[in-house]
Amino acid sequence: LRGQPATRQCGLGGSSQHRYQLCTKCKFLSPLHNLSLWGKMVGHTIRWRVCVALFIVASLVKTSDAFSILPAQRRAELKSELLDLCSMTKRGLAETPEQREKIASLFEQLERTNPVKKPLNSDKVNGVWSLRYTTSDSILGRNGSPRVGPILQKIDTENLCAENSEVVRYFNIIDVPRRVTAILTPQSDRLTNVQFDRFSVGPVGFKAPESFRGFLDVTYLDDELRLTRGDKGNIFVLTRFSDESLA
Repeated sequence: LRGQPATRQCGLGGSSQHRYQLCTKCKFLSPLHNLSLWGKMVGHTIRWRVCVALFIVASLVKTSDAFSILPAQRRAELKSELLDLCSMTKRGLAETPEQREKIASLFEQLERTNPVKKPLNSDKVNGVWSLRYTTSDSILGRNGSPRVGPILQKIDTENLCAENSEVVRYFNIIDVPRRVTAILTPQSDRLTNVQFDRFSVGPVGFKAPESFRGFLDVTYLDDELRLTRGDKGNIFVLTRFSDESLA
């Protein structure tokens, strides 16, 4: 055997020209080759796991960003659609059954995306708001004297009071301002009892009867929009009024 390359039998008739090579018949690996291959496998495994971990982290970051962006985008779309639809109905006086149903649906969808969970504890609820839509026939003056100009509501949670104001046109010739003040008694972070206190029609004022009471449930609030449910099942869509001098 002198001068011949050393061979190694594997017990199944296979041989290799190098003691570190793989036996072609039995796939037997020499100890040194085993160690080298094991090291490569470990390296590949570690790299694979690192890649998977980085992919998962990146996916979670992207998903988190998506969840934070999508609600804001969705709210903006719903608000735009709701206010556009309300503007076609003259605050609800000229709505069709289809519009009424669609407004109710948009109203409920926005309620589910409410960004302010404790609206009565937020400064955003304070200020003057303009009524854009309601299902309340009495506030709209349906089958009665029409309202002229904005219907406004001022809320002051610090002093627990509110004021509604409007201008009513009587006999289609006389415009008379009307106001009603109310005392607020919060029952939760979003619901408050309302006790009407005093009415005024033009220069004439009088105390409101004790039975004139209700509640307001603020179900959605942001910087520009407020959605409210009343005690008689009516809904109210209001936007922040910029000219407080008219309130």
